[in-house]
Amino acid sequence: MSNLPPPENVALPAGHLHQGTHKPTTPRRRWWLGVLGGLAILAGMLVIEHFRGEANLRAWREAMRAKGEPLPVAELLPPLPPGRTPLPRSAIVKLLRLEDLQPLADASYGPGFLYLAPGQVRSVWAEPDAEPTPWGTNTWKHLEAVLAQVSEPLGALREHLAKRTWTVAMENPSKSELPTSMTFSLISASIALRGAVQVELHRQRLDAALEHLLALLALPEDGLAGRQSVGHVGFLAMHQIAIPATWQALQATGWTDAPLAALQTAWERKWFLEETALGLAAERASTGAATFDKLREDLGTALRNAPHLILHRSMAVPSVGAPSTPDQGRWQRLGSRAVELAVFPAGIAWRVAWLDQDELHYCRSMQEAIERVRLIAAERSVAAAKAWAKRGARPVAPFRSAARSLGESGAALDRVRYCASQALLPKLESLVAAACELETLRSMVVAAVALKRHELRHGGLPADLAALVPEFLAAVPVDYQDGKPIRYHARADGTYLLYSVGDDGQDDGGVAAAAVPSGEPSTLTGGRDWVWPVATAR
Repeated sequence: MSNLPPPENVALPAGHLHQGTHKPTTPRRRWWLGVLGGLAILAGMLVIEHFRGEANLRAWREAMRAKGEPLPVAELLPPLPPGRTPLPRSAIVKLLRLEDLQPLADASYGPGFLYLAPGQVRSVWAEPDAEPTPWGTNTWKHLEAVLAQVSEPLGALREHLAKRTWTVAMENPSKSELPTSMTFSLISASIALRGAVQVELHRQRLDAALEHLLALLALPEDGLAGRQSVGHVGFLAMHQIAIPATWQALQATGWTDAPLAALQTAWERKWFLEETALGLAAERASTGAATFDKLREDLGTALRNAPHLILHRSMAVPSVGAPSTPDQGRWQRLGSRAVELAVFPAGIAWRVAWLDQDELHYCRSMQEAIERVRLIAAERSVAAAKAWAKRGARPVAPFRSAARSLGESGAALDRVRYCASQALLPKLESLVAAACELETLRSMVVAAVALKRHELRHGGLPADLAALVPEFLAAVPVDYQDGKPIRYHARADGTYLLYSVGDDGQDDGGVAAAAVPSGEPSTLTGGRDWVWPVATAR
């Protein structure tokens, strides 16, 4: 009888229910249904975002193709000049023997301009032979010995640059090329050539100095440097090295018109804004192929990198630097790993829903920068281009970094949505500013060479730059900072004042001093106006 079931109205003790007969309470069931429903809605939203981003990216590409905008890397490669052999960069490094020039680059490393005061510069090559060179590391005798050691690779470099029997070839146009090591080799070669110019000027061998100077100007041409952001930074840096070398050469006596005309022509054929636009387009094409396509095709790579991309901008990563104790280092690494795991769900959402939107943001930001550069090149004025953009009269975004605007917006979702583009976008504003700066400095260099030619042929300086046209110049050089002619005034002592209004666009009458005094050394573009220096004795 003890096994009889209990009466229906008798309550059983807690925990006495038969196993398998328990049913979830109604609130718990509702909670689980709510969670599942929320996850379903979230998954649906992510799928919608995915297809929306895919469609928008495809539409943008179609719109760019309709405008004739080159998008693949293959369309951005320079055409093969007739009679030239395409060579990979690694072969060109060996052909030019760039590594062999490193001793001279190390020995001659130093500032191109030696300022005594803003706008007043010493001629490096005119320093006494018995004293150390102005940067204090080598005597002229030592530099001449180093120059003799590398005379063979220097000669081979000049010969190849003069003949140009080769051109740069990309090994695989479908993949990105990372010319970082070659860029550094080219910059070292530029420094070596600048040192050779100084040594030859010190020897008063103008023909040899001119050969090295023309080689320095020819080195970055034919796409050897300048494509993609790293290479383009090197391209601009190499010309920054050539500017003081040109100034130094103009201080020497004994020049005739023909070599100066050749030097002027070498500078006149430079177009930094156009090269910058091409470089940005190449960077966009190669990054899309190398990064976004790989993240799209390789799920494991995307999920491994997503937390790092998100943490790159949107939050601070705990320090994993050199710890004071092993335990401290272990806890720091664990903390960093915990942060990465915490943002991993956001990384999954980014890979599923926003990867195409991220690439679209990257492409649009790069296109905006390209349009800015083209607008400046068309207007030949930073100020005019900014005015056009501000009024919305041209199809170009305001002069503002897309990455900076995103970072200042405070939109956490957008910082996750566009995490890859934030990490990949180069410093667009600084690249554009550097190109505009070099265009202005190129105008000053061309004007200075033409003034030297006028002085040699006519025995004095002209009253204004218009007097150089058409005998020495096709047109008066333009100040790209405001679109007006470069400022020039002849002085009674036989020198002249040649300057740009600088990046503030204000004409301060050729004041080379900085607006805010500091302990930093003077630079060519560090003053209120950018002044072409006057040679000054110690």
